[in-house]
Amino acid sequence: MAKIKRHPMPWTTVYCDSDTAVFLPATPWMAAADVDKVRCTFEVQGRLGDNQLSVRCAYETANTENSASSATEFGQTATSGGISYANGWNTNVATDTADQQLIRFGWRVWRQGNGLILARVAGLVEIATCD
Repeated sequence: MAKIKRHPMPWTTVYCDSDTAVFLPATPWMAAADVDKVRCTFEVQGRLGDNQLSVRCAYETANTENSASSATEFGQTATSGGISYANGWNTNVATDTADQQLIRFGWRVWRQGNGLILARVAGLVEIATCD
């Protein structure tokens, strides 16, 4: 039977001045070997700026801390002032981490419009480990 590990991602300020999504880490690197699937619930609040900020959970994998892959998004997108509830398990993680030593979770953020946008975001990542 799989075990569930929970990793809180405390309230933090996220920002973006681009319509190209960027990854902002929210957890330290951890061992990727036992990660089978993940899900995330999070809340976005209190934006600064005239446009909408979009946020989505994501993870990076790596063999060393300075060789991260591009971020992989999962779950639902929430916009400024919204909540994203876990919507099933992302089951591709075991494949993504098969030849990687490390994984970390965080936020993919991007804006819709112009200028710098700030918001507060917090969440919880749940990891189902391999049997």
